[in-house]
Amino acid sequence: MLWVVASEQELAGYLMAGALDEDFHIQQMDVTPAHGRKGLGRALLRHALQQARASGHHRAVLTTLSDVAWNAPFYASEGFIEWPSHAWSAGMREVMAAEAAAGFPMELRLAMQRILS
Repeated sequence: MLWVVASEQELAGYLMAGALDEDFHIQQMDVTPAHGRKGLGRALLRHALQQARASGHHRAVLTTLSDVAWNAPFYASEGFIEWPSHAWSAGMREVMAAEAAAGFPMELRLAMQRILS
């Protein structure tokens, strides 16, 4: 699934998601710096989570960087909490392994989850 937000004639941001096991997996979200701090990312995320609930998902999951102010703290402000590694699903273990293989700094990677009510 892919949602985009445009400002006038240009792409301002997007959110890409899919299913991971039984969860709604936010794979990537980005808002261009020129359109940052206008609520577009929050609107994208809230819309995607609404669609996830409507599709029958009970939890949303994602991975992000723990040391970037607009990543983990942003998701925490939207109700996401850290998902400890001992509780990861098989799919999340595969995601984290793939991120490690791609060269992500795993000491800074964080899995997060939010129950969709």
